[in-house]
Amino acid sequence: DDIAMIRFGKKCLRLKKLDISRCEKVTDKGMIGFFEGLKNAAGLKLCGDGGLRSLDLSSNIDCGGPTVEALASYEKVIQSVYGKGIEELKMNGLSMVTAEALMAMWKTCTSIKRFEMAVALKQAVTHRKSMMPHISDEILIEAQYHTLVDVTLSGCCLIGDDGVCSLVEKCCANLVSVDVSYCGLVTDKFLYYLAQYSGKKLRRLNVSGCNKITNQGIIALCTNYSKFE
Repeated sequence: DDIAMIRFGKKCLRLKKLDISRCEKVTDKGMIGFFEGLKNAAGLKLCGDGGLRSLDLSSNIDCGGPTVEALASYEKVIQSVYGKGIEELKMNGLSMVTAEALMAMWKTCTSIKRFEMAVALKQAVTHRKSMMPHISDEILIEAQYHTLVDVTLSGCCLIGDDGVCSLVEKCCANLVSVDVSYCGLVTDKFLYYLAQYSGKKLRRLNVSGCNKITNQGIIALCTNYSKFE
């Protein structure tokens, strides 16, 4: 619960990996206290060789913008002290995270390699848009991120070609895996762009449920790229 998270932030200063997915009693209050404790420790260089590396917040529906803004504040300090920060971040099913919080996060979380912000499709149906994360084309275009290797944005209904093409352009040299399944606004344009600009490291692509993608896009991608697993 929140009390435990606040204690973790004050006591577990050398924590590298934290998985609190599906912890229904954890809210913004607990996560703010957790990051505040780690931030204070980082300022005193008490976080070992660089602080938290992996964080999974998935399905904690009461964690929203304040949690992510606290993460961004912590990352600003950890990056300035150690020159590195969180490399793996999972926020699947967090529909209360605001666009402003996401922009703040990308501004300071400059070491992320693996990022997930997908919809829990069993819980989110077409008429329940409030379940959908606020990550959008605008965020993917404006935010600065260049270290992503593995990206999962499954079911994010606000993401279309402009956003995912921007992602490919920024991270093309490092991308290994991209999952934009059930992103209904993604079309063949994304596959044409991927075939032209993606780096040689790309191995996995998931576009299942993208109903606007046609055989022409798949053929174009396969013709220009043959290294998928």
